[in-house]
Amino acid sequence: MTITATTKGTLTMLRGAGLRAGDLRVPLKRIGTFGVEVSKQAFRGHKDPVTGVPWKRLSKRYAIAKRRKGYDPLPMTRTARLRRSIHRLSIGARHVEWGTNVKYGPPHQYGGRMPQRRFLGLSKNDTAEITAIVNRWIMRSRP
Repeated sequence: MTITATTKGTLTMLRGAGLRAGDLRVPLKRIGTFGVEVSKQAFRGHKDPVTGVPWKRLSKRYAIAKRRKGYDPLPMTRTARLRRSIHRLSIGARHVEWGTNVKYGPPHQYGGRMPQRRFLGLSKNDTAEITAIVNRWIMRSRP
């Protein structure tokens, strides 16, 4: 399960700056690192990275059971495996992907039999930061 950032909008920005679109791995690597950090912040804040809405709390019964076993009663914190698994999965000349290969990631991300607790995604502010990353790279790349 991944988030993929492509260079479609970046190519337009490059043309506007009078630059040719070649290998964009440098800004894409930074974008991937930023995307991973946004996803990990969702876990630290226990909220949806796109909307900022807090994740649905655990049922009272399940929270009590977790507490009795010595675990934190917050959602998606028992082993931290899902949070730790988020990383850059792929980077190419014109794309970067980040996400997780943990099998129970999609049910949390999309909901269904359990409440949705999205942890991958970008807000409008995050998208603006990605644009800033590309703009800084363009400014450094200009002749």
